[in-house]
Amino acid sequence: MSITVLKEKVIDGIRKLENENLVSEIYALLQLESDEAGVYELSAEQLTVVGEAQAQYKAGQYMTDEEAQKDFEEWRKK
Repeated sequence: MSITVLKEKVIDGIRKLENENLVSEIYALLQLESDEAGVYELSAEQLTVVGEAQAQYKAGQYMTDEEAQKDFEEWRKK
């Protein structure tokens, strides 16, 4: 399949999408490939979540990778 045909199929698929989050993610991926990609701007909700995560980290409320893996394996067995 040629790049032109592939691009047309992708464009047609995007036109049919109704999921706003998915379209936003596709747009973000395209921006990464673009020379015009600048600083990624977070939404107010994303900034809130990042701030909460930073506060938890500073308070020592985090897991090491090993702890998280162990916790995940225990959860998976349930």
